[in-house]
This record gives sequence, structure tokens and C-alpha cells, in this order.
Amino acid sequence: MLPDFGRLEIERLSAEVADKDIDEMIETLREQRQTWETADREAANEDMVNIDFLGKKNGEEFEGGAAKGTNLVLGSEKMIPGFEDGIIGKSAGDKFTISLDFPEDYHNKDLSGQAVEFDITLNTVSAKVLPEVDEEFYKSFGVEDGGVEAFREEVSNNMEREMKTASRNKIKNKVMDALIEEVDVNVPEALVGSEIEQLKAQALHQMGGGQGVDPSMLPDDLFVEQAKRRVVLGLVLGEVIKEQNVQADPVIVREKVEELASTYESPEEVINWYYGNKEQLASIESSVIEDQVFDIIIEEAAVSDKQVSYQEVIKAETPETMAQTAETGS
Repeated sequence: MLPDFGRLEIERLSAEVADKDIDEMIETLREQRQTWETADREAANEDMVNIDFLGKKNGEEFEGGAAKGTNLVLGSEKMIPGFEDGIIGKSAGDKFTISLDFPEDYHNKDLSGQAVEFDITLNTVSAKVLPEVDEEFYKSFGVEDGGVEAFREEVSNNMEREMKTASRNKIKNKVMDALIEEVDVNVPEALVGSEIEQLKAQALHQMGGGQGVDPSMLPDDLFVEQAKRRVVLGLVLGEVIKEQNVQADPVIVREKVEELASTYESPEEVINWYYGNKEQLASIESSVIEDQVFDIIIEEAAVSDKQVSYQEVIKAETPETMAQTAETGS
């Protein structure tokens, strides 16, 4: 069943963390620590305003169109187009009316494409205040000594780790895509059905637990393609594990556990907890086996490296891990 891994053509993204990237990350960290200060001026883009508003269609209030004491960051596009722009230039205490049209694709069909008016009272205007990049700022991120150089080094190291993880996830997904293209296998319907039920359960969990929702109300068609993909991947990866007799390297398992533990205040306690909990340790071992399997495939595949920017590497991409396909690959 296994394809010739040497025929797999995989592109691997690589990048360096440049000073510009570090500068941008520090600005992002400042944004995360921002505070708000009342501003005695007209509202501008990126200000936070506190408003009361009342929406009307044909002179009549419509459901969901009113609120009091609502905070809104101008430019966040939380409201329909034109709403936030209509507040810019106004001052605290102003009362005014703006006329707008709901978008044609608005989810409420009673309002989509409809002309409405909003009566607005602007209560307060606040400007964001970013913290200074100083010793206090460094300490808030755990850098006690060394000043700006030590802080930038810490930021850079964290970015390198994030980039390494993101690059690994991307190449995993590319390997999986290539495997799906190469593998010709009859997918057992029973496994697909089981996988569909797993996906439904995950979907319900993401919907807030799915209390009161019958899983059968979610049509199988929504999940069948993803289920088939996961079954195929589980079978292929399981075959590699069996053929290559892949077992979790205890040294790498220990490194993984220590890496996870390092983010806690008492790393040694966390390490002992993992090694005293068979189920949690098995989860780490599965992750290590997964990495080892992909290393085997990547080693044989035709891999080409492409130099890109840091931002391009870390664009969100979630890998389909063996943990997701364990039921089909065992």
C-alpha cells in the first residue's frame, strides 16, 4: 500500500528572523498591553468610543438594533459598513443620526439590503495608550536583566521556536497532501463512518458542547471527504510505523516533556506528573512517533527549500496529526 516516497515532491519553507520582524513583534506585544485614556477631542480611527444606539427601519425599531453603553473600537469593522465611519469626527456628548444600508449578504434576510437609520449618542472617546519599551516592560515578559539587548534576544528566540513549529506543520501538511495524491487504496466504509462520528463530536464540542443537539442532525456529507482523508492517512502512517518498526525514542520523549514543563513555574513537578501519568505520557510518545514517521518520509522525498519571509512561514496552518487519525492507523 505504501507509495514510493522518493516520488513525493515537497516544498519546505525557511526564513530568518530579521530585525524588522523583531520590531514588528515588539509593537504587537505593546498592542497586547495597551490601555485606554479618555480623550477630550473628536473621535478618530482606532479610538474606543462608548455609545448608545437605536436602529430603525421605515421609522420602526428593529430587533437587535439597539444597545446602551457599548464600547466600540473605530476601524475594527465590528459593525456594518459606514457605522464606524459615521462616528469619526464626533465628540463626547454629541447626539446624531446616520443613514446606512445593510449589506446584501447580511445574515438576517429581513435586513439584508435594507435602508436603516441609527440614532447614536456618543458618551465617551478614549485613545489607546501603548506602554513604553523600558525596564518595566521587559520585566513584564520575564526579562529581569540585560536591558533591550536581552529583551530582543528573548523575543527573537521565541519567534524562532514559533517559526520552527510553523514550518514543521506546513511540511507535514504538504507531505499528507502528496501522500493522498499517490495512494490508491480502498477505504473501508466502516472506518469512514467511525471517523465521521468523531468529526461530528468535534464539531459539536466546538459549538459549545452541543447540548440538546442530536448528532444525526449534522449531515454526513459535511464530513465525508475529510473523514476519507483522515482514514487514508491513518492507514498509510500506521503502515510506515509497522514496516519501519517505529518506536518512540525515550530521549526525544524526555526532551518534549522538558520543553512542555519549561513553561510552568515548577518544571520538575510537571515532569514528574507526566512520568507518573501513563495516559499523558502516551500522548507525548504518540507525538514523538508522529515526528519520527514524517522524518522517515521527508528523508526519502524530493524536498526543495524555498526562502521566504518570517510572516509567510508563520501563517496559521493546522496539521492533521496522527493523534487525529490514531483510530484508523492502529
